Amino acid sequence: MLGVGVTNFAAVRLIAAAMVVLGHSFVLTGAVPPSLLGTPVHVLAVRVFFVVSGYLVCGSWERDPAVHRFLLRRALRIMPGLVVVVLGAVAVGAVVTTLPLGGFAGHPQTVDYLWNLVLSPRFVLPGVFDDGRAFTAVNGSLWSLPVEVAMYALLPLYARRWVVPGVAVAALGAAVAFTVVWPEQIQPVVFATSIPFGLRFAADFVLGVLVRVWRLERWLSVQVALLGLAVAQAASFSPVGGAVVSGVALPYAVLAFCLVGRPVFGWLDRRADLSYGIYLWGGPVQQVALSVVGAGAGWVGLTAVAGPVIVGVAALSWFGVERPALAWKPAGRRGGG
Repeated sequence: MLGVGVTNFAAVRLIAAAMVVLGHSFVLTGAVPPSLLGTPVHVLAVRVFFVVSGYLVCGSWERDPAVHRFLLRRALRIMPGLVVVVLGAVAVGAVVTTLPLGGFAGHPQTVDYLWNLVLSPRFVLPGVFDDGRAFTAVNGSLWSLPVEVAMYALLPLYARRWVVPGVAVAALGAAVAFTVVWPEQIQPVVFATSIPFGLRFAADFVLGVLVRVWRLERWLSVQVALLGLAVAQAASFSPVGGAVVSGVALPYAVLAFCLVGRPVFGWLDRRADLSYGIYLWGGPVQQVALSVVGAGAGWVGLTAVAGPVIVGVAALSWFGVERPALAWKPAGRRGGG
């Protein structure tokens, strides 16, 4: 296992963030996004985030297992960037809305959108991006945050050596079983996320925790990871079989790429983590860019226009909001982070 500070975690998260932007470029322009392991690339990227988060957040808990400090650290990582992007989206909406400014400000949907500040996803602002485009959500990425925060809150309960394996198997099994029982059109939804869909990401998070708790890093291999991904891709023709195989192969591969071999991109860990900012701001920036270039530009044109702006805004988010907030993280007994 590699030492702290010499891993590829930041690079893997950056690639995942880019995959989210890429997939959304297809969706926003009315095209079908590419798929891997039977899953659209932007959804697969979110699974990567959950695996990485499970492993790293469990490490934070192990270094300082004090619930109040653990939850404060998680809040300082998630909430400052979220608050700025939600308020920023409202400000952008006030500029681009087709409604009069007074009508926009006092509209029930504008007030309702502020529920995003307490992790209750809302996707619509009145008169904003409703010009007949394929996807009208102001920021569709916000759906994942309640699932992520729920996993943080529950982690102290199951991050135990003889508990976490059962939780991982139960989460993965339930996600697959519920997908069979409930077709997508009738799946129950909580906090803007279907239960089977949320369980899929919960299983990825818990498997990341499992690797950390059981110290399984020594069993990780990039060669085995590539073989597992190839098998998962071949099995993806079967919804159930593919879900089971990829449910194991993807977390294994993600952590192998992060932890095994030479940390070629380890320097990113010490510079800046733009992945969260890209994830948060990608949707709103892409929607504004689509208003400029039009759906006819296709995913290539939209990505070319929106991509540099997203990276720039993410850098502002990291250096102006996220990193300063992390400076307030409480010190723990063992230097928990």
